[in-house]
Amino acid sequence: MPAIQGYDCQQFNDAKRFVELTRMSCAWESSDQWRLRLIEAALCVEQGDGDEAWHLLQLALSWRNRREQEPLLLDALLPISISEWLMMATIAVAIGKFDTAESYASEAVAKVQQNPTSCVAELFRDTRADAMTVFATVRLAQQRYSEAETLLQLAYDAHALAGDLEQMAVDLILLADVEQHGGNRSAAIYLLCEAQSILDDECDPARHCRIDALKQTIHQRLLEGQPPRRRTPNQSLN
Repeated sequence: MPAIQGYDCQQFNDAKRFVELTRMSCAWESSDQWRLRLIEAALCVEQGDGDEAWHLLQLALSWRNRREQEPLLLDALLPISISEWLMMATIAVAIGKFDTAESYASEAVAKVQQNPTSCVAELFRDTRADAMTVFATVRLAQQRYSEAETLLQLAYDAHALAGDLEQMAVDLILLADVEQHGGNRSAAIYLLCEAQSILDDECDPARHCRIDALKQTIHQRLLEGQPPRRRTPNQSLN
């Protein structure tokens, strides 16, 4: 799929344009509209444009509300999936709407509780752990560092058990943020180096699309604490 190829090559504009054209070619009532609209919003997050991502998410939710008023259409609209709730939560985090992010992540957790096997239904993924990472990100933003640390440690252990290397690196980077805010610079550097090692030695670039973005985030985190003339703007994780 050209959109996936564009994502892999960090050509987000091309990927987004392909998704947009695909969506426009679909009938308005097609259930594919929901997923395509959500992918558009997620691509904006990857580009660092949280405002546009939030705008597109609101349009997608508005479309879904209108579509649900047409129950007799043959193309049934499926309930929002666990991964979609988590994607929505990530978009909310990107724009600082933390209450909404927690609400969306809670919906994902509720779905997991309804069907416990669903959290590990996908190979190398634990959606319950993904939700814990979202909750931890919110706690970090709220400066509730102890709670964030506990959640991240649980998320890291669960991601390690599932073999989700990319999310393990994310958890370590966020744990480094906790240590940095606690004044433990050496521990933060150690965690960042651990994340770097996972990305360098264990992640397959053909399967893990966010390796370059995560490496850049690690690089910027390592620059923190250097003299101001060498400091670069902080980059948040999505």
